[in-house]
Amino acid sequence: SNPKFDWKFFAKNGLHVGGKAACTVVASWITDENAPSHGLKEQVEREFGTKLATYEEAIQHEHDLFGNEKWLQYVHDDPFWARKLWLDKLQPRLKDQGLEKLFWSVEMEVLRVLVEMELTGVAIDLEYLKTLKVRVEKEMVEAREKVFKMLGHPVNLDSPVEISKLLFNELEIKPLPGMERGKNGFYSTADDWLTKYPKGSHPILDEIMDYRHAAHTKGTFVTPYLERTKEEARIFAEFNQAGTIASRFTSSNPNLQQIPTEKGYV
Repeated sequence: SNPKFDWKFFAKNGLHVGGKAACTVVASWITDENAPSHGLKEQVEREFGTKLATYEEAIQHEHDLFGNEKWLQYVHDDPFWARKLWLDKLQPRLKDQGLEKLFWSVEMEVLRVLVEMELTGVAIDLEYLKTLKVRVEKEMVEAREKVFKMLGHPVNLDSPVEISKLLFNELEIKPLPGMERGKNGFYSTADDWLTKYPKGSHPILDEIMDYRHAAHTKGTFVTPYLERTKEEARIFAEFNQAGTIASRFTSSNPNLQQIPTEKGYV
């Protein structure tokens, strides 16, 4: 059902698997790009009304896998339903839509290229990342201190509720048109709203956004990348060809397409 996973597993153990293999994820995507999900389990439930156990459910609380009925059912169901899904649904659909050549000559060949990309990884400048970590942490401290100085008291800049109380109650900043209170009774302080205020409309807004930007860069980029490069200065992300309607790759674990470019970070 997912030959990319299998090809990577064998390659890491010194084995190259040749021959033809059909990916049910890719086949689902090119025959129905608007489907809510292209995963095997979701497809089986959608096409046959059968709900398959997840890997986590199959091994839960069991140390003896061969004495675990859920695990044995899982290792049976995965290949059984992948084959049935391919033969009964996806292969006929590819033929009916005239997509067989595209599937075999393009998409499945691209899948092998993605395996090589994922195994090779992307080189990372660790020294620059470490320098950037120091920089964003300094920016967070500076923004926090400026806010405290403006207010005359500390506030938790990571708490949306405290920020809402600060902006709309203490400082009496006027809520924007369309800004509604949440279930907790406080106005939203999401970035989408705060960035709609004209820059300079209140100095504290600029400092809050500077703090958030630095904190986001550290939390979603710098720290995770440093954690992933402890053993080797490379990031081994996943590339997904079935991720968008626009036929472009997406990236995950981590998302290499969300590298921060603002403020000259990268």
